[in-house]
Amino acid sequence: MSDSYLKKYRSELDHVIDLYFKEDIGSGDLTSQACLNNTKISSGKIYSKEDCMIAGVEFSQYIIKKYDPTLKFESSIKDGQTIESGHCVGELKGSSVSILNLERLLLNCMARMSAIATHVATLKKIISHRTCQLLDTRKTTPGFRVAEKWAVSIGGGLNHRMGLYDAILIKDNHVDLCGGVKKALEKTSKFISNFQSKPTVIVEARDLYEVIQILDYDFIDRVLLDNFSPNVISHAIKTIDKKHKIEVSGNINQNNILDYAQEGVDYVSMGSLTHSRPLIDMTLLMEPS
Repeated sequence: MSDSYLKKYRSELDHVIDLYFKEDIGSGDLTSQACLNNTKISSGKIYSKEDCMIAGVEFSQYIIKKYDPTLKFESSIKDGQTIESGHCVGELKGSSVSILNLERLLLNCMARMSAIATHVATLKKIISHRTCQLLDTRKTTPGFRVAEKWAVSIGGGLNHRMGLYDAILIKDNHVDLCGGVKKALEKTSKFISNFQSKPTVIVEARDLYEVIQILDYDFIDRVLLDNFSPNVISHAIKTIDKKHKIEVSGNINQNNILDYAQEGVDYVSMGSLTHSRPLIDMTLLMEPS
């Protein structure tokens, strides 16, 4: 597991893993209790049934250690490594009951994270000759955000804010409720003056008129051009003239991302990095000792 990621989000990971255990294992696996001896030792191998970039190996290792420290998980595959269909991702050795208790949880996590990492890596390759970076969003699965954003980073993307608490993002609803972008920014300026360390401030613009208004405020870190056409983005880039970082979003996909990843755009943010990826097909096969 990435030391920096674990150190930063250890409490969040511990919390969600405990929820996963309660959700799937609860008071115990009735089927294993009915069929198996608690002392039986086995091994189980995880295989991918698709070509993919693997993500979730080290997350799985952390889950295993929290549930049953006597289990061994051996893998020559590292997160971010690309494998072919049929390849063994890793092998669990130890209590048969513990392996079966964790089977679905480990497969769900690894299949989801690998799907996200694979998609991010594909998009990164398409825009590899551009200078902009891929950003994720808060369009994540409730209870699985930390893992999904981790998968984005494994695939080569960058994490946007983790939640509402670690950056200011002024969107259309904030602007409309304040009575305009200038009023929203005036209030924000007063609000952040109370901070010893200024939070990141991102402002969404819906048209070039809002872009022009935003340029009057130098405390802004990034302008978000939302649902702009590539042609209008080109005009916005010239208008902003490197005064602020530029992020683009809205209806961007694998087929049109190159049109949006123009020179002068610093970030492309896509909810689809996390919200709609089909799981990588994976399986765990048991081998009695």
